[in-house]
Amino acid sequence: SEERRWLRTGILGHLDTDGFVYVDGRIGSGDASLALEMGLIERVLLADSRVLEIAVTTDRDDRTVVHLVVAEGDRDETHLAGIRSLIETRARHTDAKVIVHNRIPRRATGLPDHPALAIAATGDER
Repeated sequence: SEERRWLRTGILGHLDTDGFVYVDGRIGSGDASLALEMGLIERVLLADSRVLEIAVTTDRDDRTVVHLVVAEGDRDETHLAGIRSLIETRARHTDAKVIVHNRIPRRATGLPDHPALAIAATGDER
């Protein structure tokens, strides 16, 4: 019989009856409810065609920071206000800081580079 092996990534997910894997959120050294909240923000925004990439972190004050890459034509304040509205209404999260990037910095593994994002979070928001 085939032996199942699992890679521990800190990502929460489940398998459906057809064997497909779904990502439900993340776990980490911090608050698990915060990780699930971050996963919800990611799922809501990735469903929007304006959002090309996303990473959600927190800043030094534990404020949620949403790092986005959006299409070139969607970087004006009107589009960003629409994205903020999605965060507030669909992800039910208020007071998130939104930072627009040209690309999300990534580690060699392909995962977001959280130290680089933390540095970006200390700058101005859009």
